[in-house]
Amino acid sequence: KVWHCCYVSLCYGEAPMNKETVKNYFLSYAKAYEQSNPQIQLKIAHTLRVADHALAIAKGLKLSNEEQDLAYTIGMLHDIGRFEQIKRFQTFYDAKSVDHAKLGVEILKHQHIAIDLNFSKEEQGLIYCAIENHNRYHIAQGLSLREYQHCCIIRDADKCDIFQAHCLETTQAMLGCEEKELLGSCLSDAVVKQFLRKETIDSSIRKSMLDVWISHIALLFDIHYEATMQRILQQGYYEKMLTKYRFQDDTTQQLYTELCAFAKDYLVSSSFNKK
Repeated sequence: KVWHCCYVSLCYGEAPMNKETVKNYFLSYAKAYEQSNPQIQLKIAHTLRVADHALAIAKGLKLSNEEQDLAYTIGMLHDIGRFEQIKRFQTFYDAKSVDHAKLGVEILKHQHIAIDLNFSKEEQGLIYCAIENHNRYHIAQGLSLREYQHCCIIRDADKCDIFQAHCLETTQAMLGCEEKELLGSCLSDAVVKQFLRKETIDSSIRKSMLDVWISHIALLFDIHYEATMQRILQQGYYEKMLTKYRFQDDTTQQLYTELCAFAKDYLVSSSFNKK
């Protein structure tokens, strides 16, 4: 396994890492990849926003400054595997390439990044745990309360930016297809049923690009914290996302409109138990 090395001069001794240092470390790492590649640009912008989302969620949960810094760091490092994934496979689809979360943890360990950033052994393990779980269908069982909390924070932060990115980026960039293909596709019955159960969509049952799109909308059902829900409401990107497309088939459009109304009602009216 060969990865490029991140040449960052770190001479901080035992001084704690501040957020600007973590950000600069990430940018130095990403700089080694092709900056003109739109996929690389997309992931750099995504990462910076996710880190900010994670910090805001941690603040909303009234966590300590130490835990806030840890949440920010996990946000900044959560997609570190995406860059090598793009370099090797030219795709973001894990099923067609590699699990980017697991690859990211391998890179973090191989390059001693969490060690360079002066995190304790316990914190290093927590960072790896949160990153490994950020893209799973369900969070692994048997975690400590602290591990589980940071898994929830990064998953929520990631979803916040997915909603935002869908409003800022092209269909090709976000879904890997042309808009025409998406607008001409239909919804699968199994996907609709799972959506109406207020569940995130199992990728194995998706059959069309509209199934993929609706699965991104269904990510709302996996939000863990009221602080995240309030952030989604305040930013307004989720509601803009719902009206981004109009589908060619009238029956499909009607069903899509009903599902969007269902999701919007969930967004506005659902109450969340703090975890």
